[in-house]
Amino acid sequence: YSSVTGAVAGADAFGASYWRRQVRGRVEFRAAMAALVEAGERHFVEVGPHPVLSVYVHDALAAAGAEDSAAVVPTLRRAAAESGAVQETAAALFAAGHSVSWALAKGAESAVAAVSLPTYAWDEKRYWSDVAAGASHAQAEEAARPVAAGTGMAVSAVELQHPILTSLSSVTDTDFVAEGEVSLETEAHAFLADHVVSSDAIMPGTGFMDLLATAAAASVGRAVDLERVEFLQTMSLGQGRRVVRVAVTEVSESLGRRWDASARSAAATDGAKSAVRWVAHSKSYVRLAEKSPAVAGGLEEGLAAARRGDGLAIGRSEFYARCAVMGLEYGPQFQGFMRGSVPSAAGEMWAELVSARSLGYDSVGHAIQPALLDSALQAGVLSSFAEPVGGQSDTGASGKTVVRVPRSVERVVF
Repeated sequence: YSSVTGAVAGADAFGASYWRRQVRGRVEFRAAMAALVEAGERHFVEVGPHPVLSVYVHDALAAAGAEDSAAVVPTLRRAAAESGAVQETAAALFAAGHSVSWALAKGAESAVAAVSLPTYAWDEKRYWSDVAAGASHAQAEEAARPVAAGTGMAVSAVELQHPILTSLSSVTDTDFVAEGEVSLETEAHAFLADHVVSSDAIMPGTGFMDLLATAAAASVGRAVDLERVEFLQTMSLGQGRRVVRVAVTEVSESLGRRWDASARSAAATDGAKSAVRWVAHSKSYVRLAEKSPAVAGGLEEGLAAARRGDGLAIGRSEFYARCAVMGLEYGPQFQGFMRGSVPSAAGEMWAELVSARSLGYDSVGHAIQPALLDSALQAGVLSSFAEPVGGQSDTGASGKTVVRVPRSVERVVF
């Protein structure tokens, strides 16, 4: 019985995907115990330095009404001598009806063979592909191409229609890698130059959401939602072309299917005499898409209030002027905010956007166009606009304006 699957696991189940799930997935100990009890097992021994899981074993037995006929026996305890604790375990098992080798339980030299501990040093190995100095970009791509488990053969890539991610490869049945390049010199990526923070054009957080969702949907073959999106490090777009990779891995099937997705990048080499250095930018949980939640009942009322100027409403020109003061220098294609209002006492805020078509967005291939979604999320900046016009901006210890950017997003439903 496996605490990875929560059920019986045959000998053929323990492949690479199983052990990856064992490390990264949810522990299904309760489900495994319930299955054991249902199968008629009543006697359990917890092997470990101190009883920790025994209480959960008792819970499983109690839930099945089988605790009276059961025995749950620990081995070692922190405050007890090891030899005495082992003998107590043997005695408890004997009392429960099991035969015991008392020579082994007492530690007789004739019954116990000493085993030497291994003496080798800790062995650390890298599994990312390294590219030799002077390698071309094409060679770098070939060296980094995923290989099929157990074959050593490169997996053929499936073409994607996304403006940045152009291929998807399967590493195993549950592991996928999407890859592409991003550059401000590419026409389809030029709009990203309008997303400037502290004078540097950077990939917007919504761009990472789009990359994660696109790669995940292509891997799964279904529409997906993102949960617990985290932004780890910004990606500067002013330093030339960057190779982008998104890894998607299935990690759990306990409460519906779930995947992990992560995005990283490295400078495109093109013959540069240096090894590839990958930078992790964002990660997220992925689930199959549910029906979109109903629009909040007060949306129309909130937008009507913003249009009338109720409360502290703010228009487009003033909004972007104040964003610029904070170091958020949105160019024309990221100026989709039309009007909105600062948060109410309940923490709600309302915003109305310019239509995507009027800003010239090209949404083909995207899970959602990053500039459009970013314009919606810009409404979050309204929380710093509670002061009347002319009020002071937040400043750090150095006296410079503090630029606040999100570190995480709880859920994104496309």
